[in-house]
Amino acid sequence: PEAEQDGNRLPLDQLLAEVQAANPDTEFSGVNLQSDPSAPVILQIGRRDQMLVHPWTGAVLGAGAERTQAFFQFNLRLHRWLALEEPMRDVGKQVTGVASILFLILVLSGIWIWWPRSWRWRNVRNSLILRRDIKGKARDWNWHNVMGFWTSPLLLIVILTGLIMSYPWA
Repeated sequence: PEAEQDGNRLPLDQLLAEVQAANPDTEFSGVNLQSDPSAPVILQIGRRDQMLVHPWTGAVLGAGAERTQAFFQFNLRLHRWLALEEPMRDVGKQVTGVASILFLILVLSGIWIWWPRSWRWRNVRNSLILRRDIKGKARDWNWHNVMGFWTSPLLLIVILTGLIMSYPWA
């Protein structure tokens, strides 16, 4: 087609009409367009499947990286519903929500316990910097505090986003 020679995409309605004519039994639920005119158009089929389409010709290129998609879909289902299927999804969602609340309590209590009574460098240093000059339980305590201190902001963000997904009140 002349659109391919110009390096321009087919108009979206024409592209969708051609793909629908070639796949009459397929019902598309979404379209993903990239800013790069040579990138394939992604047509979503339901919640899990997709079809890649050549933007200039409307030719179906395939389904993309199916194993990668399956991996991310499984992880999404695991984090939202414990990978449970439809009749048990509400139970899985409640379990992940309660786990988020418990994890939040754990992180906040760790910050509370860590909080130094006096803010002198000597007191704070052992919770901010890994010390390699100590051994045994003192080293374990130091590493636990340092890792906990530096990861707590990231953990709080992850937990709070999980709470938002689990509970409308959050």
